[in-house]
Amino acid sequence: MRRVGELYDQALKAGVPAEDARFLLPNAASTNLTFTVNYEEFLHVADLRLCWRAQWEIRHMWAKARNALKAQFPELAKPVQPKCGDQRMGYCDEPLAEYLKCPLGARRIRLHKDEIVAAAKTGRTLESTPLTEEDLALLTPRPEFEKVPAGSV
Repeated sequence: MRRVGELYDQALKAGVPAEDARFLLPNAASTNLTFTVNYEEFLHVADLRLCWRAQWEIRHMWAKARNALKAQFPELAKPVQPKCGDQRMGYCDEPLAEYLKCPLGARRIRLHKDEIVAAAKTGRTLESTPLTEEDLALLTPRPEFEKVPAGSV
């Protein structure tokens, strides 16, 4: 691992962009991430990355980003939800089989697009309740995933 780290440092010093030099590192190596986005893009990325279908590690990172925003600017954090959130699209547009695997779909917390279309065809409308912090917590990975026990790597 030390040699890999040395090669990585050499690549950086040689002007190789960090995102390319990372290919020298083993898969699943810990990393720090810095990004700059405007608020609109932050919402868009959160739409996708807070969704149950995103990889657990990415969902976890975006939950932490949402919590950091919430700590500083609570009002700005309200619409930071997965795309099915009431502050976003308000329904799930993923395939029905995936919707049924999602904690929000399985518990009927969010509506699926097929339900909305079927209701509209009969002249009915469906109402959905706002997502709560407890609902959002269903999408956040459990704390046991956050830390790798010492000596296990």
